[in-house]
Amino acid sequence: MLQDELRKIPSVDKLLHDPVLAKLASETGSELVTYSIRLVLETEREKVFNGSPANGLNEIIREVKRHIHRVTGFDFKSVINATGIILHTNLGRAPLGKELLKEIEPVLTGYSNLEFDLHTGKRGDRNDHISHLLKFITGAEDALVVNNNAAALLLILKDFAEKAELGSTTALPEGETVWDTSAIQVVKEEEIEFDGQKRRRFVLNVNGQVFGIGVKVMRGIQKAVKTGATKVKIVRQGKGKETSYIVLPQ
Repeated sequence: MLQDELRKIPSVDKLLHDPVLAKLASETGSELVTYSIRLVLETEREKVFNGSPANGLNEIIREVKRHIHRVTGFDFKSVINATGIILHTNLGRAPLGKELLKEIEPVLTGYSNLEFDLHTGKRGDRNDHISHLLKFITGAEDALVVNNNAAALLLILKDFAEKAELGSTTALPEGETVWDTSAIQVVKEEEIEFDGQKRRRFVLNVNGQVFGIGVKVMRGIQKAVKTGATKVKIVRQGKGKETSYIVLPQ
């Protein structure tokens, strides 16, 4: 009984020579038609092995056509958002205005300086195109744009999870910070990712407060200690990527 049903399933070659599918092959390419036939026949065999009868030739051909159209068809449709949710993920998030599309069309239809710095002629950062505006609007030290809320939440949780081992890791404040060299304790050295690059960072415990500092600041502190300084002054200037540090022995 099982073998009888399996014999009813046509071969790939027979289907390729069917006039309807042969016409589709001339329009969409034989590779896609062959691929679709194999998938449909595999489904037919699974049905038979599970106890169902095999479909007839005409139904198999119709299923192959449906699969080809699913691959080649354009099924995006304009819909009305009546949910009350303005930024709706399932409905394409925020619609783009006609004026905006007209403005960015020359950029979208060609190459652009997405990650290329036109001033230096070197590789740039795609975040640079928007970070300055966001820092101005929010007053934040720096800004990072990601594709969706899930990505933003993941980055936030990752940052707080890394800091959870030692409690809150504090960045050096703007202006001047003076520490007693005897109070500086190096907790650990670690490798972090910043702007897509791996960098070394030192975690310090200074009078019970945990700070994260870069290699240059750490070298300045070590140099001050070697000179016998009892205090060290760290001057922080600028914000975001333009931040710089000066380490002075006292």
